[in-house]
Amino acid sequence: MPRTLILLATLLVLGVVLPYAQVAQHEFVSFDDPGYILHNDWVNQGLDPSALGDAFTQGRMANWHPLTWVSHMVDVSLFGLDPGPHHLMNVALHALNAVLLLLALHALTGSVWRSALVAALFAWHPLRVESVAWASERKDVLSGTFWMLSLLTYARFARQPSGANKAWVLACFALGLLAKPMLVTLPFVLLLLDAWPLRRLRGAAASAPGALPLSTLVREKIPFFVLAALVSAVTVVAQAAGDSVKSTDLTSMQDRLLHAPLAVARYLGKSFWPDDLAFFYPHPAQLGKPFMGAALLSLLALVVLTALFVRARQDRPWLLVGWLWFLGALAPVVGILQVGEQALADRYTYLPGIGLTILVVWQLGQWVERRPASKSALVGLCTLALVALTWRTHVQAATWKDDATLYSHALEVTEDNYVAHTLLGAHELDSQRPARARDQLVSALAIEPLYPRAIYNLGAAHMQLGENAEAEARFREVLALRPAHSEAHNNLAILLANTQRIEEALEHLRQAVASDPGNTAARNNLKNLKAAKRRSDG
Repeated sequence: MPRTLILLATLLVLGVVLPYAQVAQHEFVSFDDPGYILHNDWVNQGLDPSALGDAFTQGRMANWHPLTWVSHMVDVSLFGLDPGPHHLMNVALHALNAVLLLLALHALTGSVWRSALVAALFAWHPLRVESVAWASERKDVLSGTFWMLSLLTYARFARQPSGANKAWVLACFALGLLAKPMLVTLPFVLLLLDAWPLRRLRGAAASAPGALPLSTLVREKIPFFVLAALVSAVTVVAQAAGDSVKSTDLTSMQDRLLHAPLAVARYLGKSFWPDDLAFFYPHPAQLGKPFMGAALLSLLALVVLTALFVRARQDRPWLLVGWLWFLGALAPVVGILQVGEQALADRYTYLPGIGLTILVVWQLGQWVERRPASKSALVGLCTLALVALTWRTHVQAATWKDDATLYSHALEVTEDNYVAHTLLGAHELDSQRPARARDQLVSALAIEPLYPRAIYNLGAAHMQLGENAEAEARFREVLALRPAHSEAHNNLAILLANTQRIEEALEHLRQAVASDPGNTAARNNLKNLKAAKRRSDG
């Protein structure tokens, strides 16, 4: 590797370590970390053969990403459940991804400094924080490693087409899909790279000698499209089984289609001005807020930008390629197939944002080529921008320190964030502060009255406060919305047993166990209540 690339790679790694070193002291958060790591029976077994088999054959947490489960198992085998090393492993993978992106872009384009600037903007941008500082987002950084390796091996394949070189690209792609299904868009990105910078597409700007027609390049990618289709099908099944795909009763298809361009516009805005970042952004449709005007303006802006980039494709092909990379890689997560309740998520920009950065950096490079006198000023501005982004990354990473910090920050920078209120209320409940928990949960339900998680936690807060009638009402309300809510059945049974409604309590405990056979508390309560009833009857 040339000395310049080694130096730039070292700087990239240092630029990642500086803002993220603090995560070694961070705790796990209650937002998915218990399900992914702390209370996950697969992960807690470490590299156990039976758990490995389950990871590849079953879905969990409404997802199928076996390689991600294996990576968490490795962490547990090496470090136990100490959160520091789990977080630092994410940081290490992100630093590796920055270096691999530098090498891949250099191999694809031959440009050292533009590739380095793209890699730095990718690595040090605050929008990356959620993917790196959140232990449960291991799937982002791990799949990112195989995305970058796919680009690097594809550059070699483009120079030296052969079955063996193609197999390497396909293997990297397959491993990436096993880490996170969002990589299904990679075959389309490879087609974009065929147009520019590889110039393998006949008829594209300054096509290289021996360029191929589009039909040939598409046929070349058939194995990639087949893999993407298979993983997409498995993912949809896993998400539906995990009740993660939201019904159109909650968010109509019309609202989803309207919101998609608004989501893209918001991602675009946060890429250039990364302020007010939060772990959860409420969806305006679920809050009953009007957004049609903003959505239509966003759609118009996106159409105009696309038209401008299409027009400039001959002399500035990077504009259209970078733009379509950004739009295409975002397509699975813009909310048309609504997974979760969020309007958007910072983590979804981890790979799409690279396309946008390529667009900007290569355009700046052309500007400098045509106006050499502006080079010093532009270098200075880019340096200031990188320093500012790194500082904002440091500040944003600090918000992931623990539950209280994360959820309080979200309430400061977003409006009507019922999820943040709910999770902060749950944190107060776990900290034995039920009155403060009740206040947060009442605030959540004032925004979203039918949010089951908030209703359940409010019932638990009433229960801790000895307000049993209110607690019973809340648990019954949860069960009307979610009849299979095991914890609500269990807690309601406790209240019923305390007031000698034994038969009804037993029925709720049976339903609690049937809904979740792993609910040890409910199983024990059922066993003990049956024994007490036998003694009483005898």
